[in-house]
Amino acid sequence: MKKGKVAGFIHSAITVKKLEDALDFYVDLLGFNLLSTQVANSDYIFDIVEIPG
Repeated sequence: MKKGKVAGFIHSAITVKKLEDALDFYVDLLGFNLLSTQVANSDYIFDIVEIPG
């Protein structure tokens, strides 16, 4: 099998229980840049992440 390489990266998401705590960790402690946030309340999102409500 031929080995490939990653040619690009589109996006990622992290589902968290408490946004404020996650931002403290990723932005304040690790130094990541916050580009955007999104609150998803659609039923299909709950199906995708397998977290009810």
